[in-house]
Amino acid sequence: MNRQQHDVLKYIYERNEVKARAVLIDMDRRYNDHRDFYPLAALLIEGYIGFTGPIPKASSQDGASSHIDAYYIVRLFQCYSKGPGPQSYDGISIFIEQGKDSAFFIAAKGLIYFHERNERRKEWWTVAGLGLVSAIIAGCATGWLASTLRLTGAS
Repeated sequence: MNRQQHDVLKYIYERNEVKARAVLIDMDRRYNDHRDFYPLAALLIEGYIGFTGPIPKASSQDGASSHIDAYYIVRLFQCYSKGPGPQSYDGISIFIEQGKDSAFFIAAKGLIYFHERNERRKEWWTVAGLGLVSAIIAGCATGWLASTLRLTGAS
């Protein structure tokens, strides 16, 4: 997962649900067109986030969204990013009433992602702490043995 995807996912995770326009307008945009939203569409298609807005029926036979559906989704997100009211972009049109907005929410896979990430971080700190403690103990034991051997060797 790249940095932009992680940042957007973390933003949604921390709030559980965010308005679509808030996310789409505030995203870092390199191209200022639909191409900026492919990372967000990937999170949606892979099940990290959910979307309450209109998503087309999946084109694959098993009912899951395919990567071909991503092109429709990014054009839809481009419409949302243009602001409230009726918007259209590259054959996609939306009309959202004033004050109404679709939302992104954290989905099961997104929750699991952050849970596993936090567990890995805890494991890393535990291993680092145990390594530090064992190094201190080994240093103390070595120092004690060296001083004991010097005392017995001197007599």
